[in-house]
Amino acid sequence: MEGKDTTLEEAFEFAKSVMSSKDGAYSEPESPEDALRQLEAGRVDQSERMAHQKLIDAGVLLESKFEQYTRTNVAEMRPYVPGETLAANISISSEDKLKGSPKIGDMIARNPKNHEDQWLVAAEYFKDNFSKKGETIASTEQTQELSDKLEQLRNQKHYYEVTYMGNVMETFLCEDDAIEFMKKFGGVYQIHPVNFFRQ
Repeated sequence: MEGKDTTLEEAFEFAKSVMSSKDGAYSEPESPEDALRQLEAGRVDQSERMAHQKLIDAGVLLESKFEQYTRTNVAEMRPYVPGETLAANISISSEDKLKGSPKIGDMIARNPKNHEDQWLVAAEYFKDNFSKKGETIASTEQTQELSDKLEQLRNQKHYYEVTYMGNVMETFLCEDDAIEFMKKFGGVYQIHPVNFFRQ
């Protein structure tokens, strides 16, 4: 049972025997992939490293899934200048080349810790995923909420004044807000609907 001659079944059995000998350090592996995943974190002693290697030699691979991540730092970029000859250290994906890059709107990004490490960011990807530092981009939900409020205002014919002894104390766009204001402060308040467009 040496090296590349190890079958998958033999490698898995060997890994299970090594893992079970570690006094609860590992759970019972459900599959060769599960054994490999657990051994990735371990591999403290020679037998664990050997079990790990036998699984790899037998063709076991860990699945690599795409997951969502957020950036934790600021990206350094500059616009692509049409007609410029890109330096050899600027990489462009074959997919972007097929779509006509480099082109107007594309950006050149660089590693802030290694300025020689540069790559092209396609215009469409840049537009969907980046904004200039200091600019705030509203989320889709925020934009929709604002749009709904503006539509409500367009259809609204009144605003509401809360008065106390004839003096306007506060003005509200929504009657419910005016009522809440009155409840907070008590007293002899009155609510008056006022036409937006007084004659």
